[in-house]
Amino acid sequence: MYKVFIKNIDGFEKLFANDEERLKLAEPLYLLKDIDTFNEHKRKGSRLFNNLILILNKASVLKNETKYHFLGMFLNELHLQYFDFTTIQKPISIKKEILDSQFDLLFQFMFPAYYEK
Repeated sequence: MYKVFIKNIDGFEKLFANDEERLKLAEPLYLLKDIDTFNEHKRKGSRLFNNLILILNKASVLKNETKYHFLGMFLNELHLQYFDFTTIQKPISIKKEILDSQFDLLFQFMFPAYYEK
């Protein structure tokens, strides 16, 4: 699942290279492309990291619903690759609509939708 996720992020970035709004919406998810970048943002407690934590917390809550059951496996894969997102560094506020859209992108990235085969 993680490999599909990464291929989708790369494809999404290429497909929407000229669409700043879409790229900015997906920006927190880019932290999952590289453990070193992830850890650097975690160490700094960056806004992107904390935004990502909100997205992943939502995924953790929804993984028990039938529609999102595979998110549990994805979150386990992240843990196995040493992505530690158990705690948020600094509380941030994000509009519900934005968080929902970011979660929807995470969900879309689980399926081969944006990458070239």
